[in-house]
Amino acid sequence: MFRITKKADYTVFVLAYLARRAAQEGQDVLVSAQELASLSSLNKSLIANLLKDLTRAGILKSVRGAHGGYRLARPATEIHFGEILEVVEGRFTFVECAHEHLITDALPDLDPKGPGGAVVRDHENCNLSPLCGSRGPLLVLHARIQRMMRDLSLAELSGVAHCATGLAVIRADDAAEVGTSARGESRR
Repeated sequence: MFRITKKADYTVFVLAYLARRAAQEGQDVLVSAQELASLSSLNKSLIANLLKDLTRAGILKSVRGAHGGYRLARPATEIHFGEILEVVEGRFTFVECAHEHLITDALPDLDPKGPGGAVVRDHENCNLSPLCGSRGPLLVLHARIQRMMRDLSLAELSGVAHCATGLAVIRADDAAEVGTSARGESRR
């Protein structure tokens, strides 16, 4: 099934912590790799590598020195889930035939020049392409998931802002489902 990797999960945890600290103490608050490693109980080298990748991608800024550390390079409202996932997992591809050409027919309101625009690869490498009736609908689904990831901000993921997309609102039934799924139980 569709799920993010542990590395992506750790990255969201680290960035959400930085976003909450920035909301509480100001955008310029610095957090050390050691503090993040201690807080998360993760290996310091793993945290350091995540921080390095996020800095290289322009999501974080690093400050060297005895009182150095890391901070968000932009406000949490301007950092999006899709951007975060792309740093740690690479470009999102729901189906193999979704890659290089922009989809504008399926979802014309997507900005083809903007980050997270829906992308489609020529399907010439797929033996099923002449017979495939599901390619179009799957590309629409790909574009919708990609748009959702682009629209979900770090501020929403970290709880420092209300989720404009409504994704953060969990009904009691959904919360019960999340709880039973986490324990490996079935609701049936």
